[in-house]
Amino acid sequence: MSEAKKAHPLVSDYWQHSDELEHAKVHSFRIANVSRASDGIKSIARIVHNSLSEPEMTGAPPLGRSTELALMYALECLGDYIFDQMEGMRDTAAQLAEFDRAREVSRA
Repeated sequence: MSEAKKAHPLVSDYWQHSDELEHAKVHSFRIANVSRASDGIKSIARIVHNSLSEPEMTGAPPLGRSTELALMYALECLGDYIFDQMEGMRDTAAQLAEFDRAREVSRA
Protein backbone atom coordinates (compact mmCIF):
# COMPACT_ATOMS: atom_id res chain seq x y z
CA MET A 1 0.00 0.00 0.00
CA SER A 2 1.26 3.45 -0.80
CA GLU A 3 1.01 6.33 1.61
CA ALA A 4 -1.07 9.35 0.71
CA LYS A 5 0.97 12.18 -0.73
CA LYS A 6 1.32 15.06 1.71
CA ALA A 7 0.39 18.55 0.63
CA HIS A 8 3.15 21.06 0.00
CA PRO A 9 4.02 22.88 3.27
CA LEU A 10 3.14 26.28 1.79
CA VAL A 11 -0.42 25.20 1.00
CA SER A 12 -1.08 23.03 4.06
CA ASP A 13 -3.53 24.22 6.66
CA TYR A 14 -1.77 23.40 9.91
CA TRP A 15 -4.75 24.60 11.93
CA GLN A 16 -7.21 22.22 10.30
CA HIS A 17 -7.58 18.82 11.94
CA SER A 18 -9.30 15.81 10.42
CA ASP A 19 -12.21 16.04 12.86
CA GLU A 20 -12.93 19.72 12.22
CA LEU A 21 -15.30 21.13 9.65
CA GLU A 22 -14.02 23.39 6.92
CA HIS A 23 -16.48 26.13 7.92
CA ALA A 24 -16.95 27.35 11.46
CA LYS A 25 -18.83 29.96 13.45
CA VAL A 26 -16.75 32.77 14.92
CA HIS A 27 -17.57 36.05 16.63
CA SER A 28 -17.80 38.87 14.12
CA PHE A 29 -15.95 41.26 16.45
CA ARG A 30 -12.82 39.12 16.02
CA ILE A 31 -13.10 39.43 12.24
CA ALA A 32 -13.42 43.21 12.64
CA ASN A 33 -10.34 43.21 14.91
CA VAL A 34 -8.31 41.37 12.27
CA SER A 35 -9.57 43.78 9.61
CA ARG A 36 -8.46 46.81 11.67
CA ALA A 37 -5.08 45.20 12.37
CA SER A 38 -4.69 44.58 8.64
CA ASP A 39 -5.36 48.27 7.97
CA GLY A 40 -2.70 49.12 10.56
CA ILE A 41 -0.18 46.85 8.86
CA LYS A 42 -0.86 48.45 5.49
CA SER A 43 -0.49 51.94 6.98
CA ILE A 44 2.79 51.12 8.71
CA ALA A 45 4.13 49.48 5.56
CA ARG A 46 3.30 52.62 3.55
CA ILE A 47 5.01 54.88 6.13
CA VAL A 48 8.17 52.75 6.07
CA HIS A 49 8.08 52.56 2.25
CA ASN A 50 7.78 56.32 1.99
CA SER A 51 10.63 56.80 4.44
CA LEU A 52 12.88 54.43 2.49
CA SER A 53 12.07 56.38 -0.70
CA GLU A 54 13.24 59.69 0.76
CA PRO A 55 14.83 62.08 0.04
CA GLU A 56 14.63 61.08 -3.66
CA MET A 57 10.82 61.08 -3.79
CA THR A 58 9.89 64.46 -2.27
CA GLY A 59 13.08 65.84 -0.82
CA ALA A 60 11.86 65.33 2.73
CA PRO A 61 14.27 63.75 5.19
CA PRO A 62 13.67 60.03 5.87
CA LEU A 63 12.57 58.80 9.26
CA GLY A 64 15.37 57.95 11.63
CA ARG A 65 16.55 54.41 12.20
CA SER A 66 14.97 54.28 15.66
CA THR A 67 11.60 55.31 14.23
CA GLU A 68 11.80 52.67 11.50
CA LEU A 69 12.74 50.04 14.10
CA ALA A 70 9.79 51.09 16.26
CA LEU A 71 7.47 50.75 13.27
CA MET A 72 8.85 47.29 12.55
CA TYR A 73 8.20 46.34 16.17
CA ALA A 74 4.66 47.66 15.79
CA LEU A 75 4.22 45.25 12.87
CA GLU A 76 5.45 42.40 15.06
CA CYS A 77 2.94 43.39 17.76
CA LEU A 78 0.13 43.48 15.20
CA GLY A 79 1.17 40.01 14.04
CA ASP A 80 0.94 38.78 17.63
CA TYR A 81 -2.46 40.45 17.98
CA ILE A 82 -3.77 38.80 14.82
CA PHE A 83 -2.50 35.44 16.08
CA ASP A 84 -4.33 35.98 19.39
CA GLN A 85 -7.53 36.84 17.52
CA MET A 86 -7.15 33.70 15.40
CA GLU A 87 -6.70 31.59 18.53
CA GLY A 88 -9.87 33.12 19.95
CA MET A 89 -11.74 32.33 16.75
CA ARG A 90 -10.45 28.77 16.82
CA ASP A 91 -11.46 28.32 20.46
CA THR A 92 -14.94 29.70 19.82
CA ALA A 93 -15.39 27.50 16.76
CA ALA A 94 -14.27 24.41 18.70
CA GLN A 95 -16.63 25.18 21.59
CA LEU A 96 -19.57 25.74 19.27
CA ALA A 97 -18.78 22.57 17.31
CA GLU A 98 -18.66 20.59 20.57
CA PHE A 99 -21.96 22.14 21.65
CA ASP A 100 -23.55 21.24 18.28
CA ARG A 101 -22.25 17.64 18.53
CA ALA A 102 -23.61 17.30 22.07
CA ARG A 103 -26.96 18.69 20.97
CA GLU A 104 -27.14 16.21 18.08
CA VAL A 105 -26.33 13.31 20.43
CA SER A 106 -28.99 14.40 22.91
CA ARG A 107 -31.60 14.56 20.12
CA ALA A 108 -30.82 11.03 19.01
